[in-house]
Amino acid sequence: MRKIVLDLLENLCSILDEKSSLILIGKYLVIKKLDFEDGTTLFNNMISSSEAYDLGNTHFKEINLQYNILTYDENNSIFNFELIKIVNEKLLPEINQISFDKLVEFYDLLIKESKSIATKFLPASIEKLAMKIFNNQEDKSIYLGAVGMGLCKEKFMQLKVQNDIIYRCDMDKSNVDIWRLREFLKYSKSFTRFANPILEPIMENGRVKQFDLVLMNPPFGLTWKNIENEIVIDKYGQFTYGLANARSAELLFASHTLNALKEDGKGVIVVPSGSLFCTGKDQRVREKMLENDVIEAVVALPEGLYKNSGISVNLIIFNKNKQENMKEKILFINAESMGVQNRKNCILDDTEIQKIVDIYCNKINQDELSRIININEIKEANLLPSRYVYKRTISVEGVGVVSFDWTTFPDGKEYASLDKFVDVYRGINITKEIQEDETGEYKIINLADVQNGQLVMDKLKSYTITNNAKVSLYEVQENDIIITARGELTKICRIPYIKGKILLSQNFYGMRLKNDYFHSKIIKMYLESPVGQYMLSKKKSGTAIPLLSTKDLKSILLPDIEDRKQREAIFFMEGKLRSLEEERKRLAREEKQMKLDAWRKMGIQDFFKIE
Repeated sequence: MRKIVLDLLENLCSILDEKSSLILIGKYLVIKKLDFEDGTTLFNNMISSSEAYDLGNTHFKEINLQYNILTYDENNSIFNFELIKIVNEKLLPEINQISFDKLVEFYDLLIKESKSIATKFLPASIEKLAMKIFNNQEDKSIYLGAVGMGLCKEKFMQLKVQNDIIYRCDMDKSNVDIWRLREFLKYSKSFTRFANPILEPIMENGRVKQFDLVLMNPPFGLTWKNIENEIVIDKYGQFTYGLANARSAELLFASHTLNALKEDGKGVIVVPSGSLFCTGKDQRVREKMLENDVIEAVVALPEGLYKNSGISVNLIIFNKNKQENMKEKILFINAESMGVQNRKNCILDDTEIQKIVDIYCNKINQDELSRIININEIKEANLLPSRYVYKRTISVEGVGVVSFDWTTFPDGKEYASLDKFVDVYRGINITKEIQEDETGEYKIINLADVQNGQLVMDKLKSYTITNNAKVSLYEVQENDIIITARGELTKICRIPYIKGKILLSQNFYGMRLKNDYFHSKIIKMYLESPVGQYMLSKKKSGTAIPLLSTKDLKSILLPDIEDRKQREAIFFMEGKLRSLEEERKRLAREEKQMKLDAWRKMGIQDFFKIE
């Protein structure tokens, strides 16, 4: 069957795009289904006709009038000789071989093999996890909002849904058309609704309909700037938690989820990591949700669950009626390290899914995996699980794997935050107005220029800057400490001296002493230590590319080290480093002499001369 599917897609996609091809095939499968059920011969008549495509459109229009499968747009009918030829020679004969009980399986396989739709599927791992979170919920109403492709009704029927009705809504018309065709093939009726849920929610008795269970999988990174007026007006009173940043609508969908929940309802929304920690308007929306105590749990999932995409996603579990022991608390589950990677995506196995569900249902604190946090402990409304569920071990360059007990870390009484001792500044963003130029006035420090904790000064590239950037804001000075702003690997370096005008790139933050309490060498040594590295790892946000914000950098705690001990540590470290460097040079000379002696014994020393 897969060979038939791939052959059909290849032939049709030479003329139509994949989604149009799937809609076309779906229409003919519907006609085939009705032939089976009604004993008519429409399909056989088309096979023998030279105008099968035109006849198919005519037949489907009649069927659609009766069953209301698609919002049929007559102007979108495509009629050309090549398409009719493919329909006659390839499509209809192949479909004719499909038995009645295989129609849905055939169409499902078509959908899954379509490259343009693969990333629109709600991953099976998330689908299974959501079902288990909703489990033991009998006679409940359920709403699947903006869920994309997938989510077969028969799977959710295991929940014993109220009146066997599932409300389903999506804002991609092609997705809706394809899925309504699929639903008709399976159930002889279609229930998916085409609408933008945040603008056109399902209504009941003049207000937004409320459900017992809501699952939302909004399109990631969808801007709502083009519908800002409608959002601001908020016709249906959906955005009581405030308006999110216009560049992404995930938190608008989160507000919609809450608005569509009954007072004892439970909702699950899939969001990218940025929605959990971005500042500005997004932060204020999250703060409002925390104030109303509607978030029960946040689950960080492994990256790559979506096919052909490495995006990291999380589940926010909403509950308007928390158990007494969870009021003013949130359960954070960090499952980022779970899952098995295959060729196209990552998959959570049944054991891992059940482990997450058990932790959620029983509200378990488990080392390195889950932790219950009081809402008043959450700073800046940051909901990233990695912020609260820590790994006990980290790998420190030059030291190895180091284990920690986070409960023994300081509460701040004997420590002070970094911003008490340094001013933090950002690096310059290299744009097209900043060109590499051997004769340029400025040198810029890039990632490759910091090696083994040292700045390779002689390798710095020169640039000419033609815009009006205030370069003085990015200029490094002697004794500044610089640290990478993003990525798993943290590079830290102290500026030993200055030759000309040197700027910091956007890959780094700079730190400049504002008093003489700490020596810059001590701050560098501390940040490179296992304690400093552990604190930095706790502060980073995001999973694909961990980010360190200036605010988080400033909040790093430093111990109170008296000046005498600072000087002793510096003297000891620098003395040992000089000794090690001398020893390395001695060993290098010894290695060189060993090779010369060996070559002499081989009798080949006369064939070359070392300059």
